Amino acid sequence: MRWLLHECGHVLIEQSMRRRLRRKFILGYHHPRQGRGRPRASAADILHEEIEAWHRGLGLARRLGVKVDLDAYWRDYGVAIHSYARGFVRRKL
Repeated sequence: MRWLLHECGHVLIEQSMRRRLRRKFILGYHHPRQGRGRPRASAADILHEEIEAWHRGLGLARRLGVKVDLDAYWRDYGVAIHSYARGFVRRKL
């Protein structure tokens, strides 16, 4: 359920960006077949989007009255963000 809320957060971000008619995370995720790296700013934007998705997912749960184990939610958040940050430093994002 916690990861599903996170993914719902991505949907909410996308809807918000469509309403504003702009794309903040324009360069997106690395595609291995393209074989080219992205600028660090793009990787930082992805890290920011991941953090935002976790927060928006929790906000959605609260608005819908869905019970969430907050300790487990923030533990999953920490593991996921740590993983993305490691990838950012290794240029694997």
